[in-house]
Amino acid sequence: MIENSALAIVLAAGLFFLILGGACFVAPSNVGRFLLGFADSPLKHYGELALRGLVGGAFVFCAPQMLLPGVFSVFGWVLLATTGGLLLVPWRWHRRFARRTVPQALRFLPLVGISSTVLGGAVLAAVILGNAHDHMTTRGEEMPYLNIKIAAAESTETSGKVAALLTDLTASVLGKKRELTAVAIEYAQPRSWFVAGKNVALPTFYLDIKVTEGTNTKDEKAAYIKRVFSGLSSILGELAPASYIVIHEIRGDAWGYQAETQEFRYIQGRPL
Repeated sequence: MIENSALAIVLAAGLFFLILGGACFVAPSNVGRFLLGFADSPLKHYGELALRGLVGGAFVFCAPQMLLPGVFSVFGWVLLATTGGLLLVPWRWHRRFARRTVPQALRFLPLVGISSTVLGGAVLAAVILGNAHDHMTTRGEEMPYLNIKIAAAESTETSGKVAALLTDLTASVLGKKRELTAVAIEYAQPRSWFVAGKNVALPTFYLDIKVTEGTNTKDEKAAYIKRVFSGLSSILGELAPASYIVIHEIRGDAWGYQAETQEFRYIQGRPL
């Protein structure tokens, strides 16, 4: 919830800078009135500071998920620091400063417009490309673990087919690394598997797959469940309807391999 809210604030800030940049060229008089209105009352002064603090905090929070995280983290901290400084001075000082500097800035309005447009575009691009990079990086380091229990006669041939099917689909549909995909297969006697309080009359299974949280979309998971059920039907024959596939999404800091968590690998893969 907090992450989504912070991201929405950063995106809104990027759109604001883009709109402000465009307005400098198409409606310069409106931009002038807008900028000259800064801090002309206590309400506007403290309202501006609250907004600046909110935006600065959002940038600091979201910077690790953006491209050039160091740049945008500094940008956020600058907003927070200047906001803190303005809170310590009388609002009239802020108004006096704005009345002195804004007219000077209006003399270079085209430059202000270009700078604002570039900043807005950079913010939006950093968010969009940063999220895409995170998705690809996390997926690339993904090591899924699958455990399947089958109510059917145990067979080495069947186990081989099931392992191959699950490995193939986990790689092709969920985008996981084949070389890191672990599959454990267990068998249970149909007489010890009950559905609706009765022994199952058809082969059935329970598949539990663990992946890192947030690395797959709803559509990918839905497609995976559909294709796994269909593939296992072709191997085991007609299946009991109550054959389950559960995809567990585990936080990246809660599991790993070779003594390193997925979160650690994610951080190591971030550009400095």
